[in-house]
Amino acid sequence: MRECDAHPKAAERKQTVLHVISHMKKGGAEKQLQILAKNSFHINLLAVIEANIVESDLQVIPLKSTGMFDLYREIKSLIREHSVDIVMLWLPERVTYPALLAAKTCGCRTISADRRNPRGLGAGFIRDRLKYICHFFSDMIISNYLLPKKTFSIRKLLRFPSKLKVILNAVDIEVREPLSLYRPNKILFVGRLVPQKNAHLLIGALKKVSPNIIEELHIVGDGPEKIKLEKIARKEDLFERVVFHGQVTSWWSKFDPKGCLVVLPSSSEGMSNVVFEAIASGFPTIVSDSAEFKSLAKEINFLPTFLNDISEASIAAELTRFTKHEATFINQKVKRSQLCLKQLTIARMVSSYDRIFKNVGSAQ
Repeated sequence: MRECDAHPKAAERKQTVLHVISHMKKGGAEKQLQILAKNSFHINLLAVIEANIVESDLQVIPLKSTGMFDLYREIKSLIREHSVDIVMLWLPERVTYPALLAAKTCGCRTISADRRNPRGLGAGFIRDRLKYICHFFSDMIISNYLLPKKTFSIRKLLRFPSKLKVILNAVDIEVREPLSLYRPNKILFVGRLVPQKNAHLLIGALKKVSPNIIEELHIVGDGPEKIKLEKIARKEDLFERVVFHGQVTSWWSKFDPKGCLVVLPSSSEGMSNVVFEAIASGFPTIVSDSAEFKSLAKEINFLPTFLNDISEASIAAELTRFTKHEATFINQKVKRSQLCLKQLTIARMVSSYDRIFKNVGSAQ
């Protein structure tokens, strides 16, 4: 029996939801979408670029086109063929823009997914806000993270808060009791290797910390920054202390929480799946002082250690300080953090989406 079989009234009409996304196996958004589609009361169809489909028991429809106009025509045809009620726009914009236009042409309701808080001025400023077009023209926006409160923002100007619903991600792994008392002597980074994840700072911090305190840095993940990170490790003469694992399925089962400290120095996040997978698996965690992490900590009372700022020096100082704690303190901190996972169940996440699908679909 699925966790979410306790569904609304049997007579309730199922909405047909077409989820448009480029990949099936890339990051947190893809993982949460598959959890949702597997457990939802409604009919969930996944429209995915054909080259990026992986084997699945879900209802996956390959998108054979790559050009935006061809995608528009193909998605419009799918909407009509499957009598779609709602089109949910995930990412990236090269598939969500044509999907939005196809949905509007067919008179479909649309929901826009907001997976990460956009960066401020500088690199990525414009790209991170391209999704605002989908947000503006959609009937609802679903975010997986808590927005920091600001007196002024483009979001407020465009009135996004009036149609925004926050649904936190689900943690779909079994909570593991923290193992016997040990002090960690390895850093573990898990995530996509992109600039905002700041994995390069961990390499710089490693150089500042004695090997007697932190022996190695293990980097799990793939992405456009990988070659750059390998060059930095060689340049700093740290290649023997930095281990690149690539993408690892169920990473938490491949590493030993007894000796690993998960460190996530991201500039910005949505709701990080990794930090909660780490907590559930018994790993102690250090995270950046980003507004998203701080808002989340306040909302659900999870207890990571926060960096004072996002820099090599701050990371090195915190690593040195953290590893001086008694093992009993570290163990208890992980246990207290695990209490927040009760608020991040699959049933809670899926029922929240299902209510929205019902309300949005019935409003047509």
